[in-house]
Amino acid sequence: MNTMKMSLLGGALALIAAGCATPTAEPSAVPVPTEEPTEEMAEAMAPAVKVSDQDASGGTVTIDEVVSDGPGWLVIHITRDGGPGPVIGQSAVEAGSNMGVTVDIDLDKATGQLFAMLHLDAGAVGEYEFPGDDAPVFVDDVIVNVPFEATFPVDDSVTAEDQAAVDGTVTIAFVSAAAPGWIVIHAQADGAPGPVIGSAPIFVGYNADVAVEIDMGAATDTLYAMMHLDLGAAGVYEFPGDDVPVFDADGNVVLAPFALLAE
Repeated sequence: MNTMKMSLLGGALALIAAGCATPTAEPSAVPVPTEEPTEEMAEAMAPAVKVSDQDASGGTVTIDEVVSDGPGWLVIHITRDGGPGPVIGQSAVEAGSNMGVTVDIDLDKATGQLFAMLHLDAGAVGEYEFPGDDAPVFVDDVIVNVPFEATFPVDDSVTAEDQAAVDGTVTIAFVSAAAPGWIVIHAQADGAPGPVIGSAPIFVGYNADVAVEIDMGAATDTLYAMMHLDLGAAGVYEFPGDDVPVFDADGNVVLAPFALLAE
């Protein structure tokens, strides 16, 4: 009897002790703090273009790096009025960093200074649409656009169209120049170029829609748009003088006649 009581008492004490024991805690996962983007990380992810001056003789330019936040286009613009002008080539880029992006360009229209500009691919995917949906990319209200110098072989040439003067100004459609110079408007005298009635500077490469103010009182029905070199004081037209006409390989003056139409 005593033995049984002792056994029951010992069992009860064991149950009480077990009930009071602190349970062993299971290890829980330690939360990993989310890394906040730093200013340097944000800049690294922002759309950007890096490009170096280069030889474009082969009709191709290479852009060092293009960073885009989505599918887009790296577009090459010529220079017009000191800023980006018409497009002469484009190449697709992917989201993220794109290294060594090559772009085929139209050398017949290339200028000595080109612009590498990032555009969206916002219309039909993989189809370049600009003007249209594939507009330039902006960062802080500024177009992602980098100028660079390109060198390439250029043939001197002039293209002029028959036209009426607008406010005493004629516009020469295209001038391709191997060296800085002038497009000079000559009146006609005895069926050939005569006195100078206006001039405007031209730059190495392709010059589009060159506006030249002329002396309407001295203008003739036929005018000549003639290329001259800038050999004297830079930026100062000197002819007669150092700024002589440009000649082609056959010894002919590089010029284009055109009709001056009535306004």
